Amino acid sequence: PRSQSELTAPEWAAGVVSKMPPWLFLDSPNPRVRRQSLDAFASEYYTATNKALRAVVVTTPSPGFPLSNFARTVAASLHATPASAGARVTPIWVQTPIALPTIPSAAAPPDMWARWNKIRTVADNHPALGVVLEIGPTLPAADGELQRWLAEPIRAVA
Repeated sequence: PRSQSELTAPEWAAGVVSKMPPWLFLDSPNPRVRRQSLDAFASEYYTATNKALRAVVVTTPSPGFPLSNFARTVAASLHATPASAGARVTPIWVQTPIALPTIPSAAAPPDMWARWNKIRTVADNHPALGVVLEIGPTLPAADGELQRWLAEPIRAVA
């Protein structure tokens, strides 16, 4: 009999996802930290691709931090394997909170959908790009905000 800790190749490809390290800071103002983060991202993505994992999960930078290099890195990784080559593109699932709590007397919380939309736009709406929604104690206040999320390629809920 097969051990319960062993997975067949189809089980591995269908059910195992990789999570990028939480310390990645792709938009760091420090060039050394940014370079190390880019190298780690590339290495983790390459490993996940070679192991034929279902997807790679990466957490969006915290609100208040830029997204530009993060979005470019995600897009470049997805577009690195041309579809015409017949190779499988390992999906990237971007984990983001659906909403942040509103603090009384503070500025309005950042629009998390707009941050996700920036990443999606830079990646040219790549079909292998998905979102993992973090459902916290606070849901979006307006009905329209929740509807925007429901139109997105939600792959998992955390």
